[in-house]
Amino acid sequence: MVCGRGANRGIGRALVRAVAALVMLLGAGDWAAFGQNGPPMRASPPIADPGVVSPPPTASAEAPKGGGVDRLRMLSPPPLQWDHAMVTGLPALHQGRSDFLALTDGFAFGMNVRDVNAALPRPIPSLAWASLPQATEFVGDVRYFWIYLADAGSLRVGSSACVGSGSYLVLFFTPKGLVRLSYRLTPDVTCRSVAAAATEIFARYVTIGREVAYSVHYRTGSADVIDVTDPNAGFMIPVHWQQLAR
Repeated sequence: MVCGRGANRGIGRALVRAVAALVMLLGAGDWAAFGQNGPPMRASPPIADPGVVSPPPTASAEAPKGGGVDRLRMLSPPPLQWDHAMVTGLPALHQGRSDFLALTDGFAFGMNVRDVNAALPRPIPSLAWASLPQATEFVGDVRYFWIYLADAGSLRVGSSACVGSGSYLVLFFTPKGLVRLSYRLTPDVTCRSVAAAATEIFARYVTIGREVAYSVHYRTGSADVIDVTDPNAGFMIPVHWQQLAR
């Protein structure tokens, strides 16, 4: 019995060390961000048509019909490879900037509006930094435009699962260039669940090192959202979109 209790204590200590190592790997700030209380900040809604400059619609115009806001964040760290003593762990797969460029077919943080637009399958005519609407939920000068996910080309990152026809991708910029890709997937009568597509897209990004891209997957209302942010734009990382309801 003594041996049994000793073995149990040993296993318990190993598990404590494993959890502590995971917290250290993810960073205390990440855990705090995922556990924060209070309503999240609302990111800019899409403008009326891609490339058309107009002020963001009011909350009532933006809000979809339905019940209250149901927002659930999902933390999915990449698989870890532990040592035999279960004391330390490292990501089993770690990808860098070259992998990010290969995944997106050349899109990179820091690209200006003109170059990003030109690389899209269907560039938006006359799109320029000066014509973009302001994303007022962020500190500083942050602007955006959006495209339907069906028109995103390589930025769909190989996802083949269904999404609703209204699903779209928001591209955020600062004066220094592209800083965030925000995938907003919504179901419709032709695609009752976008969970598979969200999982596919998030899985492509989550193994990219956080020195290259900071990725998070969460739900708000009926939408699944994947935000992929430049880690150098630290003030933007904790700001997430909230789908309003009425």
